[in-house]
Amino acid sequence: MKDLWDKLEERKRLGSLRFLKERGEGIDFYSNDYLGLSRNLGFREEIVELARNNPEALLGATGSRLISGTGKRVLEVEDFIADKHGVERALLFPSGYMANVGLVSSLLGRHDVLICDEYIHRSVIDGWKMTNAKRLKFRHNDVRDLERVLGCLDCFVVPPRNDAEGTRDGEDRARKIFIAVESLYSMEGDFAPIKEIVELAEKYQAHVLLDEAHAFAVFGWGLAHQLQLQDRILAITVTYGKAMGLHGASILGSKDLISHLINFASPFIYSTAQPEFHALSIRTAYDFIENNPELPMRLFENIRLFQSLKTGPASPIQCFFPSAAADLQDIQSKLSENGVLTYPIFPPTVPKGKERIRICLHADHQESEIRLLQQLLTEMI
Repeated sequence: MKDLWDKLEERKRLGSLRFLKERGEGIDFYSNDYLGLSRNLGFREEIVELARNNPEALLGATGSRLISGTGKRVLEVEDFIADKHGVERALLFPSGYMANVGLVSSLLGRHDVLICDEYIHRSVIDGWKMTNAKRLKFRHNDVRDLERVLGCLDCFVVPPRNDAEGTRDGEDRARKIFIAVESLYSMEGDFAPIKEIVELAEKYQAHVLLDEAHAFAVFGWGLAHQLQLQDRILAITVTYGKAMGLHGASILGSKDLISHLINFASPFIYSTAQPEFHALSIRTAYDFIENNPELPMRLFENIRLFQSLKTGPASPIQCFFPSAAADLQDIQSKLSENGVLTYPIFPPTVPKGKERIRICLHADHQESEIRLLQQLLTEMI
């Protein structure tokens, strides 16, 4: 086991060893709870009432949905979600990570190509690793570089062979091209040029896989929905553990896509389903957000306030880059000592030289709290 010890020692040497610790007391600037729903007393009361009225839904599903079946109310919630997003179907997953792994691993065949933004989420990469497909990258949010990659695919990819060696059951021999992007990037806090990427995909007969984890419920039901692009995107992933303050995820798309996932997405097929209560709470959260439009409005007010103090993207995710990576832990510790909770981001989560303090703004932050954060950061520059 020496290799395990060596890897841990290398992490220690770099100051990036991960470990579990209790949640601290202070102002939360690290979580993805963008609308503050996990602390919202009104929302909490609705969830408690939901549990009180549906105690049988709290217990485990006892098996995967294909074995133990699916409760009628879960199917109704999936139909509700699909209607909200203006798509044919939705399929619930226990987490966004599992949704993306299942989506990518089930779609890609050995002759296919996955083209990713260089900062795509690890779940997409892990899904690709379960396949024999080719993966290419383009520079972050660079549409010209994406077109360069699309235009040079024949330079990178060996054309499909004519024999059936290594094909999976039902695998199409024609090469398919998939482009994977996030609408709002979790570490950068910036936005993908979704419309331009969709237009390029159509030009080159490629399919877009869009992760809306950090945009969903902050920008309506996601940026694809706001731009009315959902019919031109093969698959959209939305997650409920961030702005909704819950847990789980959905993949949105056509009836054929959802049927494909039910048949070929390993994380869906081989995982025990979530308790029915998760689906019911997700529906409750959709209604609560729709009935409380002031929540995203407050968030955007806080984003504008932060921007007036420090330049950054118009998103709830902001970054502070220290003058030297070695200072990162010290900065985070000093912030914590003053009651401000943030999180330092090290490689491999971000590239070497791009270490940062990741700051997440919430709808329930007070102006005094944001000004305190800015004052502390200014003193440490």
